[in-house]
Amino acid sequence: MKIEICLAVAALLLVGLAACERPADTKQPQRYLKDGVAFHYPGNWEITDDEQLPTHRYIFVESPGSAVFIIQVYRKQDAMPLREFVELMAASAKENTPLADVGQSRFSKDERRVGKTQSIGFGERFQASLLGQKIPHRRVHHAVPGSRHTCYLTAQAADEDWKMVQQGFELIFSTFNEGR
Repeated sequence: MKIEICLAVAALLLVGLAACERPADTKQPQRYLKDGVAFHYPGNWEITDDEQLPTHRYIFVESPGSAVFIIQVYRKQDAMPLREFVELMAASAKENTPLADVGQSRFSKDERRVGKTQSIGFGERFQASLLGQKIPHRRVHHAVPGSRHTCYLTAQAADEDWKMVQQGFELIFSTFNEGR
């Protein structure tokens, strides 16, 4: 599971350093429903990757700029506690992001509605430096345990873009359902 998280984190962070952001279009959301995973996402965002690997499945939802929401689905027996998952993602970002220097993460409690339940997850703040430019970022992590699977949900954006994409993240979190 560590290798897959590393790859997801590296992709997540590289995307997060790139483009100009636009506000999330939550007035005309799109619906995603495939293989037991369902959620709504902003009309101007897109599913850029949806892959089933032998050990897990991942889905990337990206904004027109640099924000990204990643869903990772693991079999119950392969899942780990959320805190362990979050720490592994942070460590993987530091070690496996080739073009940027990723600083130390600071964690806090994050409470929000995920699907139909109130969830306690983790907020994460860190700084990525690329070509001498320091870019503060944040991630929000939650886990959705099911009877057969555990889904890890991670939202990431640069601090300067957070207000434009926050409603898009909330749309995905609040409508997420995994029914496999």
